[in-house]
Amino acid sequence: MWRYLRERLVKFLSLEEIKDAFPIYLMILFYTIIFSFVTVTRFYSLETYAYDLGNYNQALYTTLRGYGLLYYTADLPVTGGSMMGVHFSPILLMILPIYALYPAAPTLLVLKSFVLALGALPLYKLAKHLLKVRFWGILFSAIYLLNPMLQGINWFDFHPEEFFPTFCLFSLYYGLKGDWLKYLFFSILTLTTIEYSAILVFVTSLLFLWIHRKRIKDSLRSWRGLDLQIINGHLKYPLMIMILSVVWFLVALQVISMFSPSNPMVRGGATQWSILGADGTLSVPLRLVMSPQRAFTALLYDGHLKLTYVLILFGSAAFLTFLSPTLLTLTLPWLMVALLSDYTPFYHIGNQYPTFLVPFVMVGAILGAKRLLEYFSQKHVPINIPKMLASILLISSLFFSILSSPLYGYHIGTWPDLTYGLEPVTEHDRIVMQVVSLIPQNASVITQQNIFPLLSSRTNSFVFPIGSFYPPGSDFNSTLNQWLRQSDFVLVDLKTSLFETYLAYAYMKNFAVYAFHDGVILLKNNYSGTPKLFESYNVSLNYGDLALISGEVAVDSDSNSQRVFLHRAHTEPVNDFWRGPNMYFSPGKYEATFRLKITDYTFKRIARISVSGFPLRLNIIESGTEASGRRFYFSLTNANYTIVYASRKLYGSDFCPNEYAEFSLKFSLNLPTALEFSGTDVSNSTNIYLDWIRVTQQSALP
Repeated sequence: MWRYLRERLVKFLSLEEIKDAFPIYLMILFYTIIFSFVTVTRFYSLETYAYDLGNYNQALYTTLRGYGLLYYTADLPVTGGSMMGVHFSPILLMILPIYALYPAAPTLLVLKSFVLALGALPLYKLAKHLLKVRFWGILFSAIYLLNPMLQGINWFDFHPEEFFPTFCLFSLYYGLKGDWLKYLFFSILTLTTIEYSAILVFVTSLLFLWIHRKRIKDSLRSWRGLDLQIINGHLKYPLMIMILSVVWFLVALQVISMFSPSNPMVRGGATQWSILGADGTLSVPLRLVMSPQRAFTALLYDGHLKLTYVLILFGSAAFLTFLSPTLLTLTLPWLMVALLSDYTPFYHIGNQYPTFLVPFVMVGAILGAKRLLEYFSQKHVPINIPKMLASILLISSLFFSILSSPLYGYHIGTWPDLTYGLEPVTEHDRIVMQVVSLIPQNASVITQQNIFPLLSSRTNSFVFPIGSFYPPGSDFNSTLNQWLRQSDFVLVDLKTSLFETYLAYAYMKNFAVYAFHDGVILLKNNYSGTPKLFESYNVSLNYGDLALISGEVAVDSDSNSQRVFLHRAHTEPVNDFWRGPNMYFSPGKYEATFRLKITDYTFKRIARISVSGFPLRLNIIESGTEASGRRFYFSLTNANYTIVYASRKLYGSDFCPNEYAEFSLKFSLNLPTALEFSGTDVSNSTNIYLDWIRVTQQSALP
């Protein structure tokens, strides 16, 4: 045993092995550095979320601290507080030693980038093994790393199934090569990623029995010449993995049910296949057989998006997978689940779901290329087929990568709920991190989705429970109220989440402002002191920010911006001069100052200046029943009326002609509100100029 391990280590460390695969190691390193930088930057620029980076980071952090088995708080109503109630992913426990080196979310993002990039290595080895030329290994590795589906997996937060592509690629490589012990090892690793992987590992093992059927059959026919080694390799190990996959899947479902008896993906109640009529992943094949008409209707739902998805998926490898029916078959289980759903993330780039497709598409492309080259090697054609095929592969890969990569290009087919391209950390992001630093490590806190990852390396942080499933006996209102009572702090950011800021103010009691800066609000339970940090939110509005209703934009040297709104004398009287900008302001006390000028002496009414708002209304829609469990869907809409918070009539006696005068209105807001600053009831007895409006926050509320 030790001799074997020593020989393998010497071979691995040999200069020849390193030199042979050096371009691949370089590509893996380059990809890892780029996507580690990009994803960590997204983390600090508030572009990652509780679902799922924050949740998995908290699950690992609490486990490391001995607080529970993968304990996390976001889905407490349904999971009982363990990630094992969502997915059976032992890989999370296996990576704990690496995570312990720096127990924070960026560790997971760097690890994910490296593991996904590492999938280029088995592809290199497989292409080199099957196509007999090192060049093909380098080419397919590059195509894999350019694949927009792979980059999309890397783009969105962290998920245990992101280990699936690399483990699966190693398993496929060793299975096709006939190195059965390594195939067994990597198949087991693949099983550890997520419960659904058991289905794909089972089908993959079945595929190997089919691929090696002739050798197995020939050996079994001849009893005297029975080749036990062949049987052990080509029959025994795939059968062993098939049996293990079935047992693993059943155990996984049992473990999930034990932690989360009401998990809708296992027990029913999932809404991702409402058109098909399926209530969970396992019922999709059954509904497909029993209701083909509904299946066809479900397939046509968002048909153009699903077609785009399929074209990008296979086009990134020049559609060569279609020349390998056996590998193409392995894409069908997840394609069926995705394309028959009405859940848009299933058929968009930019999330974790293509993990179940990318390895099979890439290996299928290698087998398709092998088949194509073998076919043309028997023909006499006047062109260099390998060179032409390599060119087509590279062009196709670059085309779809530029078309759909989340990092660069046009982002075609990407999930609309995310942002794409590299966005640097802004001053506002730094303010959020500054406010986060004011929360003691042992304090409990509830916050919004995109801030939760920053606070997830603690055992007592919560996120507003807007994405959870609520089993019988629980609901959104009671859960949120309970978490607010348990929390020492509430942290929201009006600029990045109006909805969750409104939610906090609508539900919380006995909280007061502990810190406020640039729309970032930290509230503390039962706090009565002055804020530890307060930077008033000030806004200056001029002709470029407001909507001119009646009048013109004119040049005025006395103006700060040199341009003003002008309503001329003797024009037809109208009600409105200007309005706008419908900008959201957080709760607080404010003063709005209007800078105006007239040109003629008059004692008549000049105009009315006002601050008015459009109240927000929280809409909650329930899906499901009390008996089966419910989900709640939320939206904010503006009421069909306005509230005037402050108003004043201006008369000619309030002005000195040809000199600007400033008029102030004070008002208070108890909830986040979209404000409009207007000039109405204007007079036509004189020229009226508006230079600017300045809004100054005097204090934060409550």
